[in-house]
Amino acid sequence: MADNVSTRPATADDGKYDPAPAGPTLIVLADVIDMGLRVEQFQDNPGRLVPKVALVFQTDATNPGTRAPYEVSAEFTNSMHPKATLRAFLGNWRGKKFTDEEALKPVALATLVGKCATGLVEHIVSRKGRTYGKLATVMPAPKGAKLAVRDYVRGEQWELRKADYVAEVSQFQAKPAVA
Repeated sequence: MADNVSTRPATADDGKYDPAPAGPTLIVLADVIDMGLRVEQFQDNPGRLVPKVALVFQTDATNPGTRAPYEVSAEFTNSMHPKATLRAFLGNWRGKKFTDEEALKPVALATLVGKCATGLVEHIVSRKGRTYGKLATVMPAPKGAKLAVRDYVRGEQWELRKADYVAEVSQFQAKPAVA
């Protein structure tokens, strides 16, 4: 569904990850991160720069190792184009697709921090053999459901990923244009 997802490490110093439990769960948006530009290239098309945004959610389950809520995140191209994954995601969250007229108005993602949803977490095994929780889909929270953001601290992995994107963009811009 989205580009990337992650979970909070079990402890800050051991480097092991304890994935969020698989299945449906109540989630709350804890952070919206402007990831800057990233190079995207599909098939034989030339690469292009696209703005990226990450949404970080806390689940209603607590990691017994850290006593903090589990986190799952999703990264999107920051676009409300009719085919954009972010537009579909936000439509699923609110339980109603965006009309073209609605999609023309800017969506202030930061205003969604603290809002709840129901998320479906599935377990995925990375190429490196690490299991992580992937936010497969999202839908409206049950009526009256409440979950507050607790003790959220933005992980350093976000700054590292942003730095990777900056390097990727610099390298892309340094390449001579193909005629």
